Amino acid sequence: MEVIVEGSSKARVEKKDIVDSKMPVFYNPVMRVNRDFTVLFLATANKDKLKIGLPLEGSGVRGLRLVQELKASKIKEILINDKKRDFKKYFSSNITLNKLSKARKDKFKVFNEDANIFLLNNKHFDYIDIDPFGTPNPFLDSAVQSVRNKGFLAVTATDISALAGTYPDACMRKYWGKPLKNHLMHEFGLRILIRKIQLVGAQHEKALVPLVSYSKDHYMRIFFESRNSRKEADGILGMHKEYVENGESYGPIWMGDLNNQGVLHLMREESKKLSKKGFVSNESVKLLEALAEETDVGGFGFFDAHETASKLKAASTPKFELILKSLHDQGLKASRTHFSETGIRTNAAPQEFEMVFEELLK
Repeated sequence: MEVIVEGSSKARVEKKDIVDSKMPVFYNPVMRVNRDFTVLFLATANKDKLKIGLPLEGSGVRGLRLVQELKASKIKEILINDKKRDFKKYFSSNITLNKLSKARKDKFKVFNEDANIFLLNNKHFDYIDIDPFGTPNPFLDSAVQSVRNKGFLAVTATDISALAGTYPDACMRKYWGKPLKNHLMHEFGLRILIRKIQLVGAQHEKALVPLVSYSKDHYMRIFFESRNSRKEADGILGMHKEYVENGESYGPIWMGDLNNQGVLHLMREESKKLSKKGFVSNESVKLLEALAEETDVGGFGFFDAHETASKLKAASTPKFELILKSLHDQGLKASRTHFSETGIRTNAAPQEFEMVFEELLK
């Protein structure tokens, strides 16, 4: 075991070159941004005295960071759980390691149970974080049942190979949608995942509205607001559509907004404050900026500059800054996209985008 530091917190973890679920204490440093976003989302939520549920807590870093980085008024209690052996003893040692005050220690209730049993026995959470190793499917139904009206549900999926089209049969089996295997695959996979979770919500007459969502590294992540409303649940289902490309149908997928610009704005402002304290990484700040830019453009899908160059039989690709400037000069919206290093999101029609591209190549 060695001590790691993330944000405000320390934890004893086992370091391995390859992270897997069999580790005695599960900690993945790549998921730092995932946890940064949890802190920022809850810091800016218009609610205090939150009952927070962390059913798959692993190293405990997420819970430790929340209790140290959020204002004391934000948290009523954090129910923290992991079914690994000796979790209570291990987490207690990390509380000692972080030298928490009695007031902060008392925020925690620690469990050592199956995640679904934990959720269903402690219902009416204001915030639940489903962050598994692999698919979130085994935990969705109990999580949806256990989040209160106007509460928040965060879900992570790390089985990107299924959602992004490498294993289409697995995607259909697990997420009830046919994936797309081209430059849009990560956005498409994220929208398949959102739809699947929304369908679980609809079974319980709950509308799950995405407030923040993104795809990064080996995972996809969504923060939902849960609303107990049959009418809104029906409205959500009405925004699930198939996508047709070259005569073939894919999906269905969620065709609504991936992000709420107002929520992103608040999180960006908070990130500037917390990054100065060293609590939030620069990587998280940059991702928030990217999400805000492309959310301003909106819509589904984006163009790939390299694919466009190939289609036009161009020997080179114009600089991205020039493409964006040319689109803006014509009164069109345009931005880079976090889904792809070579992608440009714009409200330009395909013909308009290709004309801009060709003009820059002259």
